[in-house]
Amino acid sequence: MPNLVNTELASKAYHERVLLDQVSLGVSAGQRIGVVGRNGAGKTTLLSALAGSADLLRQADDLLGEAASRHGAWMPGHESYLAVAQAWLNQREPDRCRAALAPLLTVARHGPWIPVLAQSLTVDGRALAALGRSEEARPALAEASRLATAHGMPRVRSAATAALAGL
Repeated sequence: MPNLVNTELASKAYHERVLLDQVSLGVSAGQRIGVVGRNGAGKTTLLSALAGSADLLRQADDLLGEAASRHGAWMPGHESYLAVAQAWLNQREPDRCRAALAPLLTVARHGPWIPVLAQSLTVDGRALAALGRSEEARPALAEASRLATAHGMPRVRSAATAALAGL
């Protein structure tokens, strides 16, 4: 059976830390995979490399939905929510992006989780803008920029500021 999704010889490093070194992976239709590793090992990076597939994104949405509760989600793997949301946005599916972010935003708004809140608000603001809801996007992006500036997160600040400028 042919693979539904493939990545061949994927490599990714952040500064001098290598996360993926010539990784190849294929996933067949109906196949379920688990990605296990310590924090920072490259699990989300690997999933992001595969995230170009809308079918894989739907499966990821289902799994993340199972982890969420009505009060939000426990986020030991919050990067997965952000990666799936960003991938939906890249697929020009802003509604699905916002749905994937909803549990993460719920938890981040009710706890002292500033970096995750700033990142989530940036992606959510961009999704709102893609939906033509600039009046809702503007405060989300402004808050993301403010939080990122106050807490030393230049990449998040830059992304939020650029999205604001595009409104």
